[in-house]
Amino acid sequence: DGYKKGESPDWYNSDDSVGIEVTQAIMQEDGEAQSVVNQYLGRQKAEIPEDILRRYEGRTYFYNDRLWAIMPEAGKEENLTACEKALYRLGKKLERLNTNYTEFNTNALYLYLHESSIANEEVTGFIRSAEEKQKDCARKFDTVFLNCVNALRVVDMKNGRWETVHIPQDALVFMRSRTEQMRHGMEWQDG
Repeated sequence: DGYKKGESPDWYNSDDSVGIEVTQAIMQEDGEAQSVVNQYLGRQKAEIPEDILRRYEGRTYFYNDRLWAIMPEAGKEENLTACEKALYRLGKKLERLNTNYTEFNTNALYLYLHESSIANEEVTGFIRSAEEKQKDCARKFDTVFLNCVNALRVVDMKNGRWETVHIPQDALVFMRSRTEQMRHGMEWQDG
């Protein structure tokens, strides 16, 4: 209760002075490809701009003559861990936090990692690197949520500690269903 949908940050509560930025722990080019899929999913080839088809030539996957996916680049190996991608995204969001975000007393970052097996040592390494990235910044993220699919690592950046909240399978099913209902059941006027 009390949270509103916004942009920079994505969710905020003015009464409690909390802002939460939500993003995926992915690299820039993966995010760009995902954005194209989000925009043109289900469209026929003729409905997709030529420059986009050229950019992803050989990687677009059509099913029933409609865009279904953009495949990863052939031969390109993904060597970054989920936490390394999370650090990359934290760096990008930290730049924006310090330039064009509305600042709140508590500034949080929610990162969806797309992986469920994140070891405690990886979280510890993430915290050390995140502290280093933030040390000279005027504005910092106070809390970072690392969504590891079936568990949420809640990191308190002020003291370098975290707790793990395990998410039961039936709760995951419910949350996915409810999210889809909300996404398609209302207008999102503020982003």
